[in-house]
Amino acid sequence: QVRVAAAEALGELAPGDPISEQRLLGLIKPDDPIRSSDAIRGLGLLQNVKEISKVTPYLKASHWAVREAATEALGQLASDPALGDAAKQEVIDSLIPLLKDSDFKPRAAAADALGRLRAKNAVRSLLDLFTDQDSAVSGAAAEALGEINVETEDIKKIEGLLGNNNPDVRAAACLALSRLKASGAIEFVRPL
Repeated sequence: QVRVAAAEALGELAPGDPISEQRLLGLIKPDDPIRSSDAIRGLGLLQNVKEISKVTPYLKASHWAVREAATEALGQLASDPALGDAAKQEVIDSLIPLLKDSDFKPRAAAADALGRLRAKNAVRSLLDLFTDQDSAVSGAAAEALGEINVETEDIKKIEGLLGNNNPDVRAAACLALSRLKASGAIEFVRPL
């Protein structure tokens, strides 16, 4: 546990520090997914866009915790205003496939990161997550859509989900509409 805390502390206390980067990279071991995931999160906290290329390969790791950590770290790193549009789009494109991950935690983390990055090209995929079997994923998708300036037709799709049989889907739709402050949304939500 001490190493886990130290990995995250290095990222927070020493943004951009090359020694911290090397120590964090040294903690990433294929046979230790928990330590590796904490080190990857630490890399995200270094706030150095150069870390993107070091973190991206872990999106394909065999363990879900490592994929989740890489997704979270990339969401943090790519939200840096200093990152160019092309590089940001590259990160977004690498995160979208994680919305279909076999485990719910990387799916939820990907939705959160895409919302943070205001990824307009992920709107359709995020809408698909409203029917995810895990409410953490549908909730993360709803919050993400609330961060993205979605089109009127997408708001109509969200409004249509208020009539879904699954209460988690209806809850996600309510959350998205409230975050979007969609005009007229109150008329759809009030009867629920």
